[in-house]
Amino acid sequence: MAPLYLRHRSSLEHDTGLHPERADGIRALEAALDARDWLGWTVADAPRASEEQLLRVHSREHLERVRGACARGEPLDPDTPVVPAS
Repeated sequence: MAPLYLRHRSSLEHDTGLHPERADGIRALEAALDARDWLGWTVADAPRASEEQLLRVHSREHLERVRGACARGEPLDPDTPVVPAS
């Protein structure tokens, strides 16, 4: 079975400025993979996670903290920038 690369266009809206985790990195990675026919990987759009799925792996408090930080455009910690689109 081929490896699976899940992606979603909303990832490109996570504008972190010059932080290493930024849309330009995703674009560069995907361009390199595309030039190599994705190395045989299967490419698919990632489905949106439901609240129930998120709560299986994160506490409600954590989800609310992340949602609040994104809404305010405040970093989650010194190395995790977020914006409202995150």
